[in-house]
Amino acid sequence: MTKSGRGRNVSHQSFNFRETATIVTLWLIIVFTAGCASVPEDNVRFYELQGARNFRDFGGYVTEDGERVAWGKLFRSNQPAGMTSADYGEVALLQLATVVDFRTAEEREAAQTEWQGNPAPQFVLLPMGSTEAFVELDAQVEAAIETEDIAALRRAAVEVYRRMPIEYAGELGVLLRSLASDQSLPIMIHCHAGKDRTGLSAALILSLLGVSRETIMADYLYSNDRLLSDGVERTAIEKIYWGVEEDWLRASFEGIEAHYGSLDRYFEVALGIDAATRARIRRNLTQ
Repeated sequence: MTKSGRGRNVSHQSFNFRETATIVTLWLIIVFTAGCASVPEDNVRFYELQGARNFRDFGGYVTEDGERVAWGKLFRSNQPAGMTSADYGEVALLQLATVVDFRTAEEREAAQTEWQGNPAPQFVLLPMGSTEAFVELDAQVEAAIETEDIAALRRAAVEVYRRMPIEYAGELGVLLRSLASDQSLPIMIHCHAGKDRTGLSAALILSLLGVSRETIMADYLYSNDRLLSDGVERTAIEKIYWGVEEDWLRASFEGIEAHYGSLDRYFEVALGIDAATRARIRRNLTQ
């Protein structure tokens, strides 16, 4: 209310500060909300398919350099052998170009995929089975389940994950290099439950695209929600076997770094992804 020049200046400065603070606060809320929104309204992360509970889009994540992995191009699932006609109707809308199957011949024979709809996607078989390095570990897993030894099962699982990136480097290289061609997209990857071989593969794809390890781990752990919420009663050992744990995927990255020194060197040396290929993959899958 003062009429002095000093009084008017103070009043004017106070008003501008409050106005500016309000604008900045609103801007921060908008940016924070946009950055944290995991699934915009026009995109879908989880698909409620009757015969493929672990079917989901693993795009949409923000990379560490501020880009975003494209929605609608990267899908992961458990085996599609149980998908219903209604499920196929929903999946048809995704216009999949490629389906990659990590199951062994025995697994495929036991649960055959009879794809419905035309045109059918291209099917790529990259079986990740029991190599010589896994014989002893497979026996340890079976023994742990039989004796219901949870600690032993967890130890065996950690070691399996530590070795998977090394033992399956050939198959993983074929998968990741295929992403350099936009003709292979959209792509769906799957194994039996869609959590281990598929989980590692999705984690490596997201890593190549520059997604943070924290976000990758969260995507990996979604399998617990998808696979263990079906209303089936399971023993404690069965819950471990059908779920996933942070230590397991962490062991894969530790195994890579122990053998190759860094993830980037693993991509280049073990998977055959040079700088030009990596750039093409990122152009195809980030926005």
